[in-house]
Amino acid sequence: MASHIDHIKAILQKNEVVSVPNSLPRLTIKQLKSSPHYEEIKEVYQDLGGQKADLPFGLNAFSVELFNKALVIDDATHFNSYRTQTLRSDIYDDISGIDLQAYRRICRQEQRACLAAASHSLLWTDKASERHFGESNASGDLGLNGSSAWKMRAFIDFLTDTTSLILPYEVVRISIYDSLMISGKIVPLKEVLLSRKEENEKIIFSYLSRKLGLVKKDINQFMKEELKKTSTEENSL
Repeated sequence: MASHIDHIKAILQKNEVVSVPNSLPRLTIKQLKSSPHYEEIKEVYQDLGGQKADLPFGLNAFSVELFNKALVIDDATHFNSYRTQTLRSDIYDDISGIDLQAYRRICRQEQRACLAAASHSLLWTDKASERHFGESNASGDLGLNGSSAWKMRAFIDFLTDTTSLILPYEVVRISIYDSLMISGKIVPLKEVLLSRKEENEKIIFSYLSRKLGLVKKDINQFMKEELKKTSTEENSL
């Protein structure tokens, strides 16, 4: 996964779009609790089997940060029925950075891949997730209480998505299962990234540009606009 992220960063940088790590403010628990969405967020936590009064709070790391956009790249461990539960929340009516229908479909189609990738060790259960969601079943058994770590991962993904509703930037999600057209064939993003073919980099960049809102804009001008926008927002705080 790390190599995929590094490859994406390299392609963006080659096209003069530079990720600036830790440039975006992170959501705080105080901001979350004062948000009008807090009750809905608590309800999603409880629907997953959450047992504590206080929510778990450990947001996803951003793969790429571009001033008003935070990119998160999801691998196989993020797609299962628990994530589907979170994606049913009405909160997503106001979130544009995720292809909701595609993510719901991937959750249905790729749970076996999730099981193959995340049915062992800390990917299946750990003390922190069991405190919130109860004891996990035996590895790979999704009956009854299933996997506490899967529930925790689904909830943290959901919580990270809500950042877009509270802070002045958008969280954009892409998955390794997203489809690209290569030589007239539909190919999953993960395969295109693994190929490391230089001729595919233009296609990958075009895809990233669409997701990040860079289409039909001069990149240098875009970066200048975003720097100016960020400076104005900081001065207004």
